[in-house]
Amino acid sequence: MGEPIRVLSLRNVIMFGGPDTTLLGWYAQIDRSRFDVSLASFENPGAPDADLVRGMQERGVRTFSVPYGERKNVVAAVREIARIVRRERIDVIHSHDFRSDVLGWIAARMTGVPIMNTIYVWFGENSIGKVKRIEALNRLVLRRFDGLNAISEATRRDTIRLYGFRPESVTTVLSGIDVRKFDAPVDEAAVRASIGAAPDDRLLPIVARIYPEKAHTYLLKAMVPVVRAHPRAKLLVIGEGPLRPALEQEARDLGIAANVTFTGKRKDVPALLRISEFQVHPTLAEGIPLAVYEGMAAGLAVVGTDVDGTPEVVRHEQTGLLVPPKDVTALTAAILRLLENPAESRAWGAAARELIETDYSIERATGQLEAYYERMARKEAGGKRRPTRSEP
Repeated sequence: MGEPIRVLSLRNVIMFGGPDTTLLGWYAQIDRSRFDVSLASFENPGAPDADLVRGMQERGVRTFSVPYGERKNVVAAVREIARIVRRERIDVIHSHDFRSDVLGWIAARMTGVPIMNTIYVWFGENSIGKVKRIEALNRLVLRRFDGLNAISEATRRDTIRLYGFRPESVTTVLSGIDVRKFDAPVDEAAVRASIGAAPDDRLLPIVARIYPEKAHTYLLKAMVPVVRAHPRAKLLVIGEGPLRPALEQEARDLGIAANVTFTGKRKDVPALLRISEFQVHPTLAEGIPLAVYEGMAAGLAVVGTDVDGTPEVVRHEQTGLLVPPKDVTALTAAILRLLENPAESRAWGAAARELIETDYSIERATGQLEAYYERMARKEAGGKRRPTRSEP
């Protein structure tokens, strides 16, 4: 066997989220005898990449810092990426977001190294203002990439159908999950005490960054009739984000503050899920709902929205219930149905766990990524084939 294929992932973290969890999962599982992976993250005020960098270092992955920050020095950032690529003898650059795409592509062309991207989600009609302009520019840049992979079949279809990419240019590489971390024993009394939940509270978690596209506001409105019918129902808002103060005020205005707990970021999400009734995920846009993977791995049925990649795993009346996005009435009805039919909820939760184990394991997902890295390592920048060091 020759030398391992050297891959440099580029990531610009605004707030730790699904792409970061996905990347950590892949790189914890990847075959290190065949792939030498590293991370270059962009400097930003407040170091929002700290959790990702720490997680990578704990997994033995080398990390590098790319200067950028408030001054947004594009030239310095591109030069540093190119220096890292040359010094570390990188075979493949793997970008994960708009800034990484643009600056990574420039560095790739400077160094003659192929660049690939993972497309996590297109916001499409849900994008406004700056996000819409960024997506339009990003599509132009991605057409010049050497390889594209989508995080779900739905994201791949959108990339092809809505944005005109050639079918053969986009491959699906899933974001998998390690189900073993959801099997550890849980001290339910202690976990409930840590969030102020009574023994008979019926816990309904939403695990998501508190951003507009995660649609927390619709869930709060849906909880009003739910709480009226089931006073022990308690919504757990697990995560952080800039909308938290406004949502806390909205819960007070709706008269349900006593039935909503904002937990902030938690390191014991698997335990919180394990003691919950079922999961709620009313997102407006979602390439693949990694948080839903987690709920399903914990054996929970899911109430989700019929958008993007969610229906691939939340299969209506098999692993949960699907409702239209922004439909408060339908969301309320779905939550009430599962609260009032716990046997149905448990059966769908068991089916959800089986689906994740079978089709969405981290082992299967990482195998797809490894195959794609091998394919990319045989390309030159611009799409030509080249021999890789792992070939005899």
